[in-house]
Amino acid sequence: MIKTNALGRIREFIERQTENFKVLLISSVVTNSHRNLTLGQAAASGGGGAGGASYQQLFLRTLGADSQQIGYLNSLNRVANAVFALPLGWLSDRFSQRKVNLFGLLLGIIVPITFLLATDWSQAIPAMVIDAVATTMLGIFVTIFYINAVKETSDRATAMSLRNTLISIVGLAVPTLSAIVVSHFGGITVEGIRPLFIIQIVVGASVFLYAFFKLKEVAFLQKKEIEQKKSIFQDYKEIARIPVVQKWTVTKCLRMFFANSLLPFYSLFYVEVKQANEITIAAMGTVATLGVLIFLVPLGRLADKYGRKKVIYLTRPFNYLSIFVAILAPSPEYLIVAAFLGALNSVSFLMEITMEHELVPEQQRGRWGGFLFFIMGLTGIPGPILTGYLWQRLNPAYLLLLPILADIPFIAVLPTIPDTLKIEHKKEA
Repeated sequence: MIKTNALGRIREFIERQTENFKVLLISSVVTNSHRNLTLGQAAASGGGGAGGASYQQLFLRTLGADSQQIGYLNSLNRVANAVFALPLGWLSDRFSQRKVNLFGLLLGIIVPITFLLATDWSQAIPAMVIDAVATTMLGIFVTIFYINAVKETSDRATAMSLRNTLISIVGLAVPTLSAIVVSHFGGITVEGIRPLFIIQIVVGASVFLYAFFKLKEVAFLQKKEIEQKKSIFQDYKEIARIPVVQKWTVTKCLRMFFANSLLPFYSLFYVEVKQANEITIAAMGTVATLGVLIFLVPLGRLADKYGRKKVIYLTRPFNYLSIFVAILAPSPEYLIVAAFLGALNSVSFLMEITMEHELVPEQQRGRWGGFLFFIMGLTGIPGPILTGYLWQRLNPAYLLLLPILADIPFIAVLPTIPDTLKIEHKKEA
C-alpha cells in the first residue's frame, strides 16, 4: 500500500507538470546514464567525494598520457568551458533554450565518436574540447530548461531530486555494464574501454531524435514583444552587478578550482595508488548510485519544506568523510565505503544547483549559468596543469585534502545568502 501511494504521488507530480518537463525528464535520465558509462559517478558529484572512476580519464592514460599530459588536456577542457559559456548562456536566454539543448545532445554524439577514433592521447584533444562544451550544455543549460519547465517554485527541489533518483535507478546497472564490457574486451586497456564509446553513440543518437521531435520552446521566448535590443555585454553587465551573484561566484569558484582540478585524478588514485580493478570500480559506482537513490527524494522534500541551505549543511560533512576514508583505505574494498558516503555529496551538490539557479528570474538563468561557467572555466584553467605537476612530485593523498579546505569559505558565506525557497521573482524581465 505504501509503495502504491508513493508511486501514485510521483505520477500525480509528473502529470501536473508541463510537457517539456516530461520530455526533459526522460531525455536527461537516458543521457546522464549513457554518459556515465565512461564519465563515472565522480564527474556527476560536482567534485569532491569519492565515486566511481572515470573510464574517459583511464582511456587517456592507456593511450599513453602521463599525469602532466592529463592535466594539460583537462586544462584545455576548462578553456573551452570559458570560451563557450558566455555566448551559449546569452543565446539560451535571448533566442532558444530548445536549440541550445538540442545542440548539446548533438555534441554528446560527436564526443564518443572522436574518442573512438583516437589512437594516441594527442588525438583525443578535439574530443576533450567538444566534451567541455557538451558537458556545459547537457549539464547547466538542460538543468535550466528543466527548472523553467517546473510549474511551482515549491516543486523545484523535488523535481531535481526526482530526476536524479530516476537517473540513479537506471544508473545502478551502469557501473556493472561498464565493468562487464571492459572485462570482456581486455580490461583497463585501449581496446577494453573503446566499446563503451560505441554504446554511447547509439544511445545518444536515439535521445537526440526523441528530443528533436518532442521538445517545445519555453514560453517567455515565444513572445516576440519581450525581445530586447541589449548587446551581449550589456546583458552580462546586468548579471554581474547583482550582489548575491558576485558573492556566490567568488566563493564557489574558489572551491571548484580545487575540486575540479582534482576530478581527472581521482581515477588514477583509485587504480594506481589503491590498486582498484574494474570490479572495484563497478562496485564503487553502484553503491554511490544506490546512496543517491536512498537519500535524494527524502532530502529533496526536506529542501522544499525547510529550505535548500539546511540540506546543504546536513550533507556536506559526509563529503569530507568520504575523502578521508578513500585516503586512509588499507585495501581497495574500503573505497566502496568511501563511494557510498560520497553519494551524500551528490545530494548536497544538487541542492546547491537548485538554489543557484533560483537566485535570478527565469529570464536571466541562461546568462547567469553562462557567466558562472565562464568564470569557473577561466579560473580553473591552471588547476589541472598544476595538479598534474604536483601529482608526480607529492603524495597524492595530500592533494585530495585541498577541496575540503577550499570548501570552508563557501560554507562561511552561505548563511549570508537568502534561501531561495522564499524568494519570489517577477515574471517579466
